[in-house]
Amino acid sequence: MDLVPQADQPELQCHAIATIRNLAANNGSDKQAFIDAGLFDRFRMALESTDAQPQVLCELAAAFSVFALNDQLWRPVVELGMCHLLVRLLRCGHTDTEYNACLAIGSLAGKGHPEAAEELMRLWPRGLREGLARALTLPEYASSNVRPAVLWVLMALLNSRRAAVCKVLRADSQMLDAIESIGVSHVPSLSTSTSASWSLLPSFFATKGKSDEMATSPAIADCKTDVDDDGICGFTPEAQRMRSLAAQIVALVQDTD
Repeated sequence: MDLVPQADQPELQCHAIATIRNLAANNGSDKQAFIDAGLFDRFRMALESTDAQPQVLCELAAAFSVFALNDQLWRPVVELGMCHLLVRLLRCGHTDTEYNACLAIGSLAGKGHPEAAEELMRLWPRGLREGLARALTLPEYASSNVRPAVLWVLMALLNSRRAAVCKVLRADSQMLDAIESIGVSHVPSLSTSTSASWSLLPSFFATKGKSDEMATSPAIADCKTDVDDDGICGFTPEAQRMRSLAAQIVALVQDTD
């Protein structure tokens, strides 16, 4: 645990963070013991360090994507004010780090707990919107896996705070246009269940870290091929799902009922 904030030893940092992440992902581990041992204080120190290396930031974001999924560890992320650090990672300019930050933010939003959704909406004008919008407007070859992860975040927020999210997106033509441009090839009926779409999303992603043993999802790997002139992967089933998800988001936002 003490190696996590050691910015002068990035390789040891990465190993320590990856080990903690894997232990946290183990269903048999004592999550409260992590909290009592100062897990989040050390992660905060590492995130706030001005000397943090890109590979360390990637591992930190990957760890938070695991914490956010866990029923015991997600709450301290919100209550201890760690969400704004995830927003900072979302805007760091390193694709894998931004991807993992998206997964963490989407998982927090998908919990359906008011405090998580409220904190994320509080951060919307404080960097969250900027980070998500930036990823949406990058071409697929530049944004890699980040764009589908951003769509996941938006759908999670819509499922937990639909009125608030619809309000900010309706007033944000630039961001709404970027989402719409992804989903132009397929516009689903509003009768399509968003909860059904949500149930498909976890299998769409896999956490990525420098020393991570987890493989990139085949869905994401397939999305890196068959890129069309607009930078959108065109023909794989996973790309079709991404287009469908984007179109559903636009339809939900534009629905005035």
